[in-house]
Order: sequence, then C-alpha cells, then structure tokens
Amino acid sequence: MKIFLSSTYVDLIEYRQAATEALERLGQQVGRMEIFGARPMEPSDACLSEIADCNLFVGIYAHRYGHIPDGSLVSITEAEFRHARKLNKPIFCFVVEANHPWPPEMIESEPGRTKLKALKTALSARLVIDTFTTPEDLALKIATSVSRYLAQSLTPRLPPPQMQIVGHPGSCFGRLDSNSGQFALLLQVKFRNESMQPALLQHFRIHYADSWYAPQLRIGNVSLYVSTHASVTGLRREDNITEPLRIPEMDEMQRHACFILPNPPEPFPGPERLPLTAEATFVQRNPQQVTFTLTDRGEIEQEGVPGNQEDR
Repeated sequence: MKIFLSSTYVDLIEYRQAATEALERLGQQVGRMEIFGARPMEPSDACLSEIADCNLFVGIYAHRYGHIPDGSLVSITEAEFRHARKLNKPIFCFVVEANHPWPPEMIESEPGRTKLKALKTALSARLVIDTFTTPEDLALKIATSVSRYLAQSLTPRLPPPQMQIVGHPGSCFGRLDSNSGQFALLLQVKFRNESMQPALLQHFRIHYADSWYAPQLRIGNVSLYVSTHASVTGLRREDNITEPLRIPEMDEMQRHACFILPNPPEPFPGPERLPLTAEATFVQRNPQQVTFTLTDRGEIEQEGVPGNQEDR
C-alpha cells in the first residue's frame, strides 16, 4: 500500500521523518515531497498527481498554513487535503496540541493564521482527528491508526445498508424560520440493513453547489418557508443524523438530516429544484451514494439507484 504524507515542510522536518519511518516499519511505501525529484510540472500539480496514485492520505498540521501558489486561493497543503477528499481516499489527520510548546518563528501570522484556523475547523467537522506533541508521539499515533486500518481492510466487507431519500413531507428546502432566514435543507433518509449483522453508520453528508456539507443538530420545530407556504417538522435529538447510528440486522430506520446551505442566486422563494448527492459511510462496509433532485414541493426526481462506491 502507498501512503501520501501531507504537511508544511520547514516546521515539521523531524515530524515528517518520524512519520515516514513509522509507516515504513509497517511495510508501507510513503509518497512525500522529499523524494519527488525533477518533474515537468508545478510542485502543487506533482503533489496532487501523487495523491491520486496513493491508497491512503496522512495529513499533519501544526502552526503554518503554507505556501499559496500564484492563481490559487488555498495553500498546497490545503489543496492536498481537498484533493484527497475529492478522490474519496481514506484520510487520517493529526493536529499539534494547542498548548504544546512551539518555536515562535514557526507560527504563521496573518493572513495565513486565519486560513489555518479555518482549515483545522473543517478537518474537525468532517473527520475524527488526533493530536500530537513530539515527533515520537506523532509516529506512535500514526502507526497505531494506520495498522488498525490495515487490519480492518483485510476483513471481508458486508454489503452496506440500502439508502433511500424520502420525499414530501419528510424532505424539503427553503428559508429557515422566516422568508428572510438562512437557506436550509431537511432530508428524511431511510436505511435498510438486509445483512445478518448490525451496521454502523459513521458519517452522512450531501454534495451541493460543488461542496460537501455535514448535517447540523436541530431539535424542536424546523420551519422552512418555501414559495407561498411553510413546512414545519418537529425533531427530537434521536431523529437527527449527527452521530454514529447503529442499524440492527434485517431492519430499517429513518432519520432526518438538516443542512444550512449557501444562499442560492435566486431571491425568495428561491429555486424550484436542488440537484444533490447524498453519501453515507459505514464501518467495514462500502459507502453508499444517491444522486437525486429535490423540488420545492418535496418531490424526488431523477433519483439514482443506490449503489456501492467502490474503494479506490
């Protein structure tokens, strides 16, 4: 297996070396900038090409955001993470503990500091991250996480639960709480587990307008103003898909997912249709994706046939 090692460089030389040695002791090949050599492409393009050839992504983040190439809005380090997400690579992220002593000259000032904070926030929202202190501590945690993943990947996978998006009245979109509120989406999702073992849903998210969004916890009445009417749904904590969900064997469950989305270009009452992709990931089972269009009447159009998203 080939593993890509992503981080800024000058501040993490010892940490990168410790991580590389830990991964090589596990018998893994490590793709990293130190061994790229001469290539007929920009460094950022070389990194993204290397990620595509790797099976797993390990990101290390301290107090530097890193170089932003000309013509780009993000650093090479953030672009690497985004590319790994786009390719659905297994990702392991490690962030230095906030209180761990760090050389002042290796702590980035503005505007990189704000960009780094936003990146770390995005990591925490989308992934389970671990923290580290010394190079030895980082090496141990990387070795533990990756070896656990390797052991699990050798275990035969069970078929994932079937996922279905349920239309009106469970699914709708509109302005939250008033005609001028935030643009929001509420989905009702049904999972049917036809295997003889329980399934554990790890993450649920949607793809809309070129970005992925995670659900937010909503309790009580969720009022979405759509066109000339309001759709009101009462939610309990256990109705939400914001935490891991156990789906019993030979059973089905329905849950809601609430998303706050960027404002659409259309003024109120907003768009008539939203093209969406929903993705669910499970422990030791292949992810599920469903592509569909939700109308302002809560109808599902052009629903894709639920299918397995094979590991790459």
